[in-house]
Amino acid sequence: MHPITITKKKLPALLRHLGFEWDRKQQADDAASGARAFLPVGRDPWTFDQAAVALFYLDQRKAGQTVKVAGAAAARLWSGINDHPTAGQLTALTLENSFTSIHPTASLDLTTGYVGGGYVATATMIDVRNLRARIQRAIDADAAIIGDDDDAE
Repeated sequence: MHPITITKKKLPALLRHLGFEWDRKQQADDAASGARAFLPVGRDPWTFDQAAVALFYLDQRKAGQTVKVAGAAAARLWSGINDHPTAGQLTALTLENSFTSIHPTASLDLTTGYVGGGYVATATMIDVRNLRARIQRAIDADAAIIGDDDDAE
């Protein structure tokens, strides 16, 4: 887990470096529509991983998913990151019985199509390390524009 936190005011600026406009009003509207599981509580800042999940959510919205569907996928990812913080890739599974879960990809065997008591209907791999890398690039780009806090005296 990265020790970096991002203020609520700063996140939209970072996301702009990645081609997204997601201001606080849009965040609040999305939260009211059901995309809230990964959002910071109250006045808490964004953690690095919450920002990565927000990026995943916005990628899903850009791909045409509804707020509700993208929010559910982001909530599943957020749960997976919390349960498996060192996993570089996570795979979200939906079984034929509609049960959903998320697992580290490296330890998942899908060769039989049968996992955890059910047959796999879908498996979607999410590359968490690349989401984190994209957020880090946005932070680096922002620091290059405004300067590091260490530069101020």
